[in-house]
Amino acid sequence: MAQSAWYAVGIKEVRAVESAVLERYGQRLSDLALTSAGFRMGRFMAAEGIRDGQELAQRILAGERPVYDGLLASIFPPTTELFRDPSFWSELRDGVLPSLVGIFGQSLRVWVASFDSGEELYSLCVVLDDAGLLPFAEIYASYISEQVRYRSAQGLLPGRRYGLDCENFGRYNPQGELGRYFDDAGAQLRLKPEFLKRVQYLAQGVEFTPVPGGGVHLALCRNQLIFFNNTLGERNVGVLAEALHGGGALALGVCENLENYQNGSTFTPQNSREGIYRRLRN
Repeated sequence: MAQSAWYAVGIKEVRAVESAVLERYGQRLSDLALTSAGFRMGRFMAAEGIRDGQELAQRILAGERPVYDGLLASIFPPTTELFRDPSFWSELRDGVLPSLVGIFGQSLRVWVASFDSGEELYSLCVVLDDAGLLPFAEIYASYISEQVRYRSAQGLLPGRRYGLDCENFGRYNPQGELGRYFDDAGAQLRLKPEFLKRVQYLAQGVEFTPVPGGGVHLALCRNQLIFFNNTLGERNVGVLAEALHGGGALALGVCENLENYQNGSTFTPQNSREGIYRRLRN
């Protein structure tokens, strides 16, 4: 099967897979954006040698967890870059974090709500360290795929993207050299373990659930809403809003905004260019 043929020929098969996932694991993939999810399902099937959607659905119903986990990892694509959109991370360090400390103090609770493959989390940890806040932070990182969680917890980055990562890191205008944070691990880079000590991983479904223990002061969900339909997007933005303390910050990224999800009564823009919003106080 051609990698690009899935969506063009298989809407019924997409629905069969969605039904199997809902029945076996309780995840409602039908609330994802159909074009993106269908294409990525097809690419996963081609890579795994799965003949068609019926076979994939049957293997999911049979409880083949690696197949299900691999499907989830393929539907939510990896972040791909350390310090993606470097100006955002500079703004986070120099603008957002100082204002949050001014309101809440140094002990910030942070939620990486996007299904990140590690790069977003690693970038956050570096920024918090540069700002002198990492020892006081409580960080939650959402994951939907166990494969991705394992890789993220190892602190691994593909070495083939080292040049791009270094370029982004330099544009972020860091406080130290990249080697301060990462070790050479052969074909990969590895974030030094001490920078992940404040991280707790949080299993999530496509429908977000709040972090345990109360509200957070900063939530990162950059460039994630594009994978949801409007119903799911509105629901998940509501969960993010409920999770944030009044005065807390939500980062959606340069590709997205809240125009379709709230009427201005919950958030106000802090930096529209970087997709950063502040939760209004109740």
